[in-house]
Amino acid sequence: MSISITGIEDIQKSALEISNKTSALLEELTKTAEVLNEHILLNITGELTGFLDSANESAIAFSELQATRSVKARHIASELR
Repeated sequence: MSISITGIEDIQKSALEISNKTSALLEELTKTAEVLNEHILLNITGELTGFLDSANESAIAFSELQATRSVKARHIASELR
């Protein structure tokens, strides 16, 4: 029982084609993953920016409220004297 050279060459050719197609698919998957990662990072960055902006606005509003209360407290204290 022997294997013909032509049969082995066909197997090698098929294996090379499969390897090339697999490499191309991996390249496409890598590109897709990179694009998805970029979109995810942009979304996270946008969400964090929105959260930080909101927190900053809340802190400013709280500071203004505290300042107003402090002024009112001083005014009331001066009236009581």
